[in-house]
Amino acid sequence: MQWLGTVLFCILLFLSRVAVGEQGTIHTWTGACSICQSSIFNPGWNSDGTGLFMEEIDSGTVFSAAGISGNSGDYEVSLVFGLSGNASVTINPVTDVTLETNSSPHMVLDALERPDPRIPKADIGVQKQFANKPITFNSAGESGGGFLFFPFDSDASMVTVVVHLGGEVFRFPFASVPSVPGKFGDPEHISTQTSAPPMTGSHPSPPAGQVLRAEANPAIAPTPNLPTGRISGGCAKNISFAVAEGGQIVSRAPQFTQKWIEKNQKKYAGLCFSQTPNPQSTNYVLVFSISRSSFNGVFPTVVTSTSTNSSPVSGSGTITSSSGSMWNYTYEGTETTTTTTSTQENLPYTDTTSTLYVNAYSQNGTLISQRWRSVTSRQGGEGANTLGYNLGSALAAIHVKERLLKDSVEDVAK
Repeated sequence: MQWLGTVLFCILLFLSRVAVGEQGTIHTWTGACSICQSSIFNPGWNSDGTGLFMEEIDSGTVFSAAGISGNSGDYEVSLVFGLSGNASVTINPVTDVTLETNSSPHMVLDALERPDPRIPKADIGVQKQFANKPITFNSAGESGGGFLFFPFDSDASMVTVVVHLGGEVFRFPFASVPSVPGKFGDPEHISTQTSAPPMTGSHPSPPAGQVLRAEANPAIAPTPNLPTGRISGGCAKNISFAVAEGGQIVSRAPQFTQKWIEKNQKKYAGLCFSQTPNPQSTNYVLVFSISRSSFNGVFPTVVTSTSTNSSPVSGSGTITSSSGSMWNYTYEGTETTTTTTSTQENLPYTDTTSTLYVNAYSQNGTLISQRWRSVTSRQGGEGANTLGYNLGSALAAIHVKERLLKDSVEDVAK
């Protein structure tokens, strides 16, 4: 009778996987995917000194990111899950994440309860391994990260991390790097003809005290040029950019905006991006800052002359184009950068939260949208736990600026 119970269990497991696989939309990470991103975290993660290659997909409702490496006799998978929409979502990583390999047809690997005993207990993945219990996210932007371990498939050269989240399926394919044991990267740029090299060791442990920090001040450095708009079809709305910093407002397109525009503009019919206001369009400006107080008294307008306001609240400025159209603005107040620091009693940890804000204004100075996103980093305490927290925070913050831009652009496009 014991064999019958085993057969029934296998049948139920198979049916449950089939049922889960049929639910929701399937998203697969590729270079051509419009909702996909990639990044590299934790330099020195791999034995050749390179960082961990991460793939991320944001469906607009939920998002997930994944990276994979070999560690002794296991796959060590780094994961981030989060909510980009308004509905709550629940996931149990141990049961909702699997691996698929190309060693044989339909090869599926389940998460291990415990990693290979050769992996040190101080390993960040061991320290931050997901427990077998559900995690619920209730508000947009909420996220969490951690690690899972899976048995290593020595005959595989391709591994796909499969995440079931919020009724959607996210597939993250990785290819092993033949020259570096345990390293995995972009499958579109790595030859997969050679099987994965044997596992002879683990990725190096971070130096004592090393902390992977989330970005404290989001990069808002200028980029030389922006696309001037659609070639055909006209522009019903035009978006320009500015940055509020040091008590002033500067005409600046943050460096991350150009790549986002090139990849996403086709999604927004009739919407163009140019630092020069378009007299045939309704114009908007997105103003970025790391300080909420920088927006005090901001009143941007589009004018057709180069004169400035002779009696500004506290200052004035113009952004002029060669044709005479420009953004004119007044502002008041001083630059005050605020970070929120919370020290937990009885625990030697200090958490610091930094926030990037963006306000969207119409050409007559009306505020139409306010958005912000925060990143938290941790200092102090036990090194492995602090590193694990910052890794999860940093992975969850992948492309936080791009998500913020997307939200603001969609506010304008409504």
